[in-house]
Amino acid sequence: MRNFKYEIQKDIELEEKLLMDYERQLMEMPEGNLVSYRKNNKLYYKYCFGQGTMQKHLGKEDGDLIQRLKRKAYLKKAITYLKKNLNLQGKLLKEY
Repeated sequence: MRNFKYEIQKDIELEEKLLMDYERQLMEMPEGNLVSYRKNNKLYYKYCFGQGTMQKHLGKEDGDLIQRLKRKAYLKKAITYLKKNLNLQGKLLKEY
């Protein structure tokens, strides 16, 4: 029982550090988001920015921007899951 509480607490600490790091990284990402679509079995990317009102088609020369926007999407999703998990682990810790 004691080890379980200890392990949960260590996991919470690790996830809080990870959450802070992800939120810091997210602030450094470019504004807007990436939209991908297939046409004639080829993958294309559009960069949507300016509150969704402006779009720019991205090519091979925009590889760095594409990677940063993909990372931004990953960070947003990961932050959502981390917050949910931290909430559940906090409840679990209180119950024990």
